[in-house]
Amino acid sequence: ITPKLRTNLGEVHYQLACLHGMGRFSVDEPDVTSIVFHLAHACSLRNVSSCLALGRLRAGLKSCSVFTTTVESHISNQIIPIDIDAAKTLFQRAMEEEEEDGNNDVVPAKPRAAAGCLLWQIIQQEEESALSSSQNNDCNNLPTLPPSNIMIMDLLEKTLHYMMKSKEEEEEATVHQQQQTISTTEEKKQVHSVGNKVEANFALEGTYYSCVITEIVKEENDEEDKITVMYDDDGTLEIHTVESIRSRPIPIRKKTATIINNNNINDSIIVDNEDERWIVEIYTIRGELAKRKYELYQRQINDNMTKVNNCLRLDAVRLYEQASQEA
Repeated sequence: ITPKLRTNLGEVHYQLACLHGMGRFSVDEPDVTSIVFHLAHACSLRNVSSCLALGRLRAGLKSCSVFTTTVESHISNQIIPIDIDAAKTLFQRAMEEEEEDGNNDVVPAKPRAAAGCLLWQIIQQEEESALSSSQNNDCNNLPTLPPSNIMIMDLLEKTLHYMMKSKEEEEEATVHQQQQTISTTEEKKQVHSVGNKVEANFALEGTYYSCVITEIVKEENDEEDKITVMYDDDGTLEIHTVESIRSRPIPIRKKTATIINNNNINDSIIVDNEDERWIVEIYTIRGELAKRKYELYQRQINDNMTKVNNCLRLDAVRLYEQASQEA
């Protein structure tokens, strides 16, 4: 199975689970067994939204993207038991990126960041439980040991990366939406700037390829501006006018859930996926990462290590400063 086929199959199973959750294929109550069937298959195919939804259920949380309120308690109590270890595995799978796929840009960063936030919350609870048991000398009820500090730092860095990438995707989507409403040549000139990701009509043959604007030369006497672009596939340069350049389609699924009104597909509306909302702020992740980096730096000093990583201290200072400004 090719990576692209796996991605498409996973998305099909996830959308079928959503439709079953809406009751689209049943007259009475939604078919809970079909919901879980398609959701589990989508998770096996590493669909990010499915891993996030099922992971929330295994952690004892609600999933608004797939399940309706009427079937939520039935699923949680009878079909999908709470299993924190399974939830952690699903959240970790949601955060994974496969290099051989070559299509990671299509998967939005927001659900990956949400999975990282939830995974971090579970680890925090495990750390608190382990600390409480060690202080009480409770040997009969040993909690799950949290991951090492290095692994937690890696998780925080990945989560922070996806959070920042999600912000960039939202900004790109906003710009793209603005560009879609532009009609006149003069308005197009005002929008295009160096660094914009666009598509250009290669050799004016009618085929558009992805590229980046590298230079804009303003012309006088009402002549069209000369826009130099560099193509993504081979890095070649070509000069265009504003008429042979168009905005690049943004492959970001900002809306992932659908509400069907009156069981009529024509009256459907798109809503935000509540599962993808972050439970912590960016500055909280920065602050926690800074704290752990500095603790590791202090531990190296206390252990009289011959080579102390001073970059840990510098990174901690930078992260603390950024977190304080964001807060």
